[in-house]
Amino acid sequence: MKFDGWVSLNKEPGKTSRKALNEVCKLLGTKKAGYAGTLDPFASGVLPIAVGRATKVLEYFMKIDKEYSFTAQFGIRTDTDDITGQVIEEVKTEITKEQIEDIINEYIGLIDQTPPKYSAIKIDGKRAYDLARNNQEFEIKPRKIQIYDLKLISFDYETQQARFWTHCGKGTYIRSLVMQIATRLGAIATTTQLHRGRFGKFNEKNTFLLDKLEFLLHNARLEGCIFPVDYVLDDIPAVQISELEASKLKSGQAIERFSMNDMPQIRLLHDNKIIAIGNLYSNLIKPLKIIEI
Repeated sequence: MKFDGWVSLNKEPGKTSRKALNEVCKLLGTKKAGYAGTLDPFASGVLPIAVGRATKVLEYFMKIDKEYSFTAQFGIRTDTDDITGQVIEEVKTEITKEQIEDIINEYIGLIDQTPPKYSAIKIDGKRAYDLARNNQEFEIKPRKIQIYDLKLISFDYETQQARFWTHCGKGTYIRSLVMQIATRLGAIATTTQLHRGRFGKFNEKNTFLLDKLEFLLHNARLEGCIFPVDYVLDDIPAVQISELEASKLKSGQAIERFSMNDMPQIRLLHDNKIIAIGNLYSNLIKPLKIIEI
């Protein structure tokens, strides 16, 4: 069976995003797939996977907000900023819940953040984590990220562990956020647990563990877990087109369509199935990316 659409995988901790993707590809019998938003190996949670033609809209889905829950351990610092790394510093801390609550709102809004050195950021064409593993010196420049909300869920003074929840935008590194909070408190910390609870429209309710997906496939019920190609494109206006117009678009031709407004991106549908993503300027629709061949 050929699949085109999205699978919302609940990635388990201890597994890379690439390995999780390969397992889904093997399950579905396809090589044409890709994931949105890498999760660290120690992290768990929502990992949207585009299958078949859905891979063509991955680039339009990357700038989506997310929600995470995570745990910070104060008093320990590792080389990777998470629990999988080597401990490079350890001190006794006496952070209080009140201290955290006093400064936490400083990290809501548009803030500067420097991604961790063990990350997929490219430096002169090379991944930062590869440079870090080879003990090469390099610098990562800070960038602007958006934190929509940040809450302290719980705090244990005895263990110096804090549990947080955040709603954030594209490019946010939770490990870096933990380090920022710790530095502001005059302390050190590392991230010991990370779970992504939502990625755009994908959340805990419509996300499945690999074992569940395998069970549904073997029982011919996997179709209910495959979301349409344009499921993630709700924020892009949709325009219905005729069969003749669809043929023109597929050959790269523009089609005429009167409109009071220009639109930089539109979904072009025929029989409620996405054909292409295009733009509308001066009453002409031009294809940007053909989805259905």
